[in-house]
This record gives sequence, structure tokens and C-alpha cells, in this order.
Amino acid sequence: MPDKHLEFIGPKRLIEHVIDNARDSETIDNVYLFTDDARLMEIARESRIGVIEEPEELTRVKSEGPLIEYRMDAWRSIHGEPSREDVFVEQYGNVILFDEGLIDRAVQIFSGMSSGHVESMYKIEGMPYPYDWRRLRIDGSVEFPNTKSDDVRVRTEDSQKDFQGFYGDGGVRVHGWPFQVHPIYPVITTRCDALEIDTLTDLNLSRAVYEAKSSGSWQNLREYQGVLA
Repeated sequence: MPDKHLEFIGPKRLIEHVIDNARDSETIDNVYLFTDDARLMEIARESRIGVIEEPEELTRVKSEGPLIEYRMDAWRSIHGEPSREDVFVEQYGNVILFDEGLIDRAVQIFSGMSSGHVESMYKIEGMPYPYDWRRLRIDGSVEFPNTKSDDVRVRTEDSQKDFQGFYGDGGVRVHGWPFQVHPIYPVITTRCDALEIDTLTDLNLSRAVYEAKSSGSWQNLREYQGVLA
């Protein structure tokens, strides 16, 4: 959806919600917006957070490696070489967090880890399972099932009470430096704690959730099955 970051959800634009999500965290010291959009840069400056321009060609790269390296180089230019005590929290610009404590919970989980990183995920409660669901390991981390085998088909036959599956909601990712891909540890969310907005349907759902939570009438996702449909 073009210009989704500038769409209003309640009284604020989506990107303003994302910025406030980061600023309202009790564990984040510095907030930066990485973008190639001049309009978003201006909003970030008005919000008094740091702005780092990303080359347009870099934002189109499918691999995360070059993006992470670019952002860490930007960090070094401002703060110097990161130490083992530095923690990095990533938010996508099109994901609004309705769980005010999500970032801080993710950071707390990461602080007790010796390797890997943390991602926000919600527990799968129904069938069918998303195509890229994760399976819970005994140590509390998660892994992708081997989708090239019969593993997914077998798992869909499991009883719900025995199933431990999670799906990444794109809400927040916490890591140190150097970035370690594995293991991945989940910070658990409910379905509407983090909403990724890519379509008009996503936008309408986020507006409905915002209004419900603002008015105090929000109870659970099932109240808005009509919006999801």
C-alpha cells in the first residue's frame, strides 16, 4: 500500500505511532529512523529523534545482511564501536505496537541470553498453520520446521493441546553485536499486540483495534472477526 506510513490511525500517522512505541520504552536510550523518504525524515526530526538516510538501492535488497551492516556503520559513526553491553532493538516502520510493554519485555528476555536474538511471536491457536510458523525447542528457543518434508503435514494432525507453534508478527527484534541469527527466542504476544500494515484491510483492522483500546471496549481478537474477514 503506497504511503502507508503516512496513513492516520486515530490522531497520529502510522510512522508517529512507531516512533512513540520506541520513545515510550523504558529500556531504549537512543531512537533513530532509517529511511530514504524525505517526508518521513521530516516527521522524525519534528519528533526529535535521530535520522539516518538509507540509500534507496539498499532498501530494496532482499538480504538483511547489508542493511544490518549499514545500520551498524551508522551507529559506529555516532557512538563508536558497540560493546557487549549494547542492545539493539529493531522495529519495522509499518508495524504498530498495541502492547506498550512489548519492547521492554523483549529486552529483558535478551538480557538473560548468552547467544542468539529475540523476536516477538504469537502462539498459533488454530488451523491451518502459517507457512513459516516456528516450532518450540526444549530450551525455549524456536526453529523453522523442514517445510520440504512431511513435517508440516504431520504437525497439522497434532492435537491442539500438544502443539507448540509460534508465528513471527514482525513487532520487534532485539539483538547484540555481532548479530547472531540463531538461536531465536520468542517474546510472546497475542494476535493484535503487533499489527503489520501492508494492505487496506490491515489499516482498517489497526484503526478498529486502536478505537477499541482507546475507548476501553477491547477484550480480544474474536470481537473483530468481521473486520478480519
